Order: sequence, then structure tokens, then C-alpha cells
Amino acid sequence: MNIFKLSVLILFTGLSTGTPYSPESTKALQKRAPCTVFSNNDPTLDDAPLINAALTACGNSGTVILSASQTFTLHTPLQFEPCNHCDFQIEGSINITTAAVTAYKSTFNLTGVQGATIRSLTAQGLLDGNAVSYWYSRWDSGTWSGDPFFELANSSSITISNLSIRNVKQRFFRATNASNLSFSKLNLSVDGQWGEYPRNEAETIGFEFGYVNNISIANIDMAFRARPNHRGPTGICAAFDTGSQNIFVRDISCTGAWGGILVMIYTLGPDFKPPPSLAPPPISNITVQNLTFNGTIATGFKNYWSDLPMKNITWDGVEVLGGTPATVDVCYLRSHSVTAWVNQCRQQVNASFEDAWFRGYRGDLKDAVGPSVYANNISHVDVHAEGWANTIALLMKTGD
Repeated sequence: MNIFKLSVLILFTGLSTGTPYSPESTKALQKRAPCTVFSNNDPTLDDAPLINAALTACGNSGTVILSASQTFTLHTPLQFEPCNHCDFQIEGSINITTAAVTAYKSTFNLTGVQGATIRSLTAQGLLDGNAVSYWYSRWDSGTWSGDPFFELANSSSITISNLSIRNVKQRFFRATNASNLSFSKLNLSVDGQWGEYPRNEAETIGFEFGYVNNISIANIDMAFRARPNHRGPTGICAAFDTGSQNIFVRDISCTGAWGGILVMIYTLGPDFKPPPSLAPPPISNITVQNLTFNGTIATGFKNYWSDLPMKNITWDGVEVLGGTPATVDVCYLRSHSVTAWVNQCRQQVNASFEDAWFRGYRGDLKDAVGPSVYANNISHVDVHAEGWANTIALLMKTGD
């Protein structure tokens, strides 16, 4: 170990012995020096231990800085458990090794964290999930799968902003049993996935949430691109599952995706186990404003045979550059292949949609004036559409 690296470790050790957190010591903690991390500058070496050591030393209301113009290589995950209202600043780049892509469920593990800010002050922070070779190694993701790059479970008061994240394995952000989350000024992209195929249409999801409350998602640019010579689209920009409540989404660009901003029951899969003390609450109080979409299905409901009620959900101000503007599908099956299942579902499902609104749609709406609804006579479908304008058709007619 050279002297420079040794000095960094000594700095961490000194900070870790500082004043423990208490309300009286908050001012002193705010004034202390941050833990500034420098990479090993060698992709064969794991930088995660250095970063995790900084989180241990400065995680209690302190600041951790990943230096600008540095490339950090992760062979193992980052553990944010020591973070208690910490400020984690990524000014350099983070690359994940190809081995780590499949070896670990998540890279940023924020399970149980109560208070964290992850951001780039310079907007230069870049996170590369390095999953392209993983996608090329097989053609089918399976009906249920989806490891998250950021895992936010049993967490609260988390803010993530001003970062570019690309080519994560399957999920950019997954939040379960979490509250008070804010995501803003993020650029999310994937390149080289298989393309349009039923079992892969949800291969990658930007935001996948269940049992969450008080969520803000704003100023996000998401782009999904299939590999050359494979037709797209693929991926979903946001999927809100069971127990999603009080979510506000605004100013979103979603291109090349199979799904835009959807309420999607059971997207988390059968392995997700909610707290046993919680009865499934309705999916409710979700507002999406100012969405620009170009893909397959912009907005709406995809229900995997669930009678869970959904209410007070609004999409308002959606520009559709391509694809189906909106849908209400109470019997969605990801594989698209079990005809008997679909028929049985449509006969028996008792889905409930109350006060669902699709407002202010514009762009390439084809001949639609509202969402397509796939339901039956025992489902309660209280769905409304207003203010739809096929501006593409108007432009063609006027010659502008």
C-alpha cells in the first residue's frame, strides 16, 4: 500500500472515532471534514471496501465524497447501513465488474437506512451497471426476475439526484416498505437488450415500487434501446405495485420503452413478501404530470388477476410520440401465452378502478379518444378521459 492510500485509511480511522451522533452534537458533525475517497486506479482491485469504510467513518450525519475525475471499480456491493442522514456525493464514475453483475442482487444496498442523500453536485456522477454482456449471454429473462441496482427496503427519507445511470442488470430502483423518497434530475439508459419479446418486455424497469408512501419522482430522462438488428421497444419506465400510495411524478421523458408510467399489479413477483401485519392497502393517490412517451404503452393499468382496489389515480398532460396512449388491462399475463388462464381471469376477476383519470393527452393518439379497457361485467371500472387532442393528425391535415 502506498503512502497516499495509507493516509486515506488513517483519515477514515480518525473520523470513525469522532463524536457520536446526538442532537447536541449535530452542529459539530456538520463542520467536520468529509471523507473523500480516491480509487485504487486499478480495475482489478475492488474499491468497495474503501467506500464502505468511508460510510462507516462518516455515515452518521457526515459527508462522503467520491472524487471527481476518478473511476471507481466495484467487485462487491456498497453497504449504506451506517448511513444516518449522510450525504453521499458521486463526482467521479462507478463501474461494476461483469462478475459482480450476476454475483450480487443489488449494488447500492440501502436496506433499513433512515435518511440518506445520494447525489452529484457537479452533475458529472456516472454509474455504469455494465450489464450489456449479461444481456447478450441469454435471450430470455424469465417471467419473474429483476435484481435492483438500488435496493431501498424498509427505508425512509432517501433523496437521489443529479446522476447518470446506465446499463443496470434489471431494475434501476426498487423500493418496498419505504416512505419519503425523492428522485430527481436523473438520466437512466440501457443499450443492447434483446428487444421486443413477451417475457422480456419488463426486462429493465426504471422505478419499481410496492408498499411505499410519499414518493416524488421529477425531471427524469429514461431511454431504452435494443441491440442492433433487434426490434424494440423493451423495458418499463415506472411500475407501481401493491401498496403504492401518495406518489407524485412529473416532467418525465420515456423513450424506447414497452411501458411508460404504469400501475402494474404483481410486477414485484411472487417472491415479494409484504410485512405480515399489513393487509394489502389500495393503490391510491398517484398523480403523473407532463410525461413524454415514445414506445408501446404510455400509461394505464396492467393487472395480474388481482382484486386489489385502485383509486384516485391520474395521468395529466401526456404527449404520445408513438404507441398506445392508455390501457386498462385487468388480465395481463407477461408471457402472453396461457389462453385458458386469460379467459378464466376475464370471467372471474373483480378488479376495482375508482376515480381513474386520463387527462390532456396529445400527440399521436391515432383514433383513440380514451383508454382501451379490457374488463368484464363484474369489475368496477370508473375510468374517465378528457381533453384528448390528436395533434399529429391535425398537423397532417393542415400541412404544417
